[in-house]
Amino acid sequence: MQIFVHRDGRQLGPYSVEEVRARLANGTFEMSDNAWTEGMPEWDHLSSFAAFRDAPGTTPPPLPSRPTAAPATATCHHAFGPGISREELGPYARSTIDTNETPLHRTVIHSVVMVGGFIAAGVLALGFWPFAAFAFHDGHPFLGLTFAVMPIALALPGYIAVKTSELLITDRRVIIKVGLLQRRTLEMFISKIESVRVGQGVFGRMWDYGDVAIRGTGGSAELFKNIAAPIEFRNAIQRVQTASQR
Repeated sequence: MQIFVHRDGRQLGPYSVEEVRARLANGTFEMSDNAWTEGMPEWDHLSSFAAFRDAPGTTPPPLPSRPTAAPATATCHHAFGPGISREELGPYARSTIDTNETPLHRTVIHSVVMVGGFIAAGVLALGFWPFAAFAFHDGHPFLGLTFAVMPIALALPGYIAVKTSELLITDRRVIIKVGLLQRRTLEMFISKIESVRVGQGVFGRMWDYGDVAIRGTGGSAELFKNIAAPIEFRNAIQRVQTASQR
């Protein structure tokens, strides 16, 4: 069963039942979020799905007979559940995280970075592709191919930026990789993060993207632009920080 979830004004998914249960456990989703799967006439709360009525955190355990102290070995992994499957991660994140490190939240560069390139490619195609057709017809295939490919080349940088970006939060670190040829990376332990600042303009609030500046203890802020769902990304960092301090 593939499930779509509506949260923070965005449609997410599709997810398997196990993936939704994991996100309910780590706080990414809530039982009050609307969801839909094939065969449903309309969206309904996750709490209406029989598969999630026994999900972790949805049913309180029996009251203890006497107060008990929390185990000293409690970790962020226990607080956030199983997290994200490693198969969902990009190649950089998979090669970076440790075997006992739990990935909890991820995002990418927002697709808004593709808009300018696609518009320019469309305008250029209107002018160049007739010349390409004429060149092919006139026996100049190399020239025709050049005219045909140039508009596509304008659209590629934004597409590559989105597809190769990796922004991951684990129970220990924030791991970020953006860019392909000109790569920027950041790996910072959660305990070393002093602040996370989010900047969003009018369109950023409408389409849920913005700039994220991460400042480490005693260091300068690292700015990453046009991040998808930046508020959710910042909140995930704060949740891990809170859990690690318990």
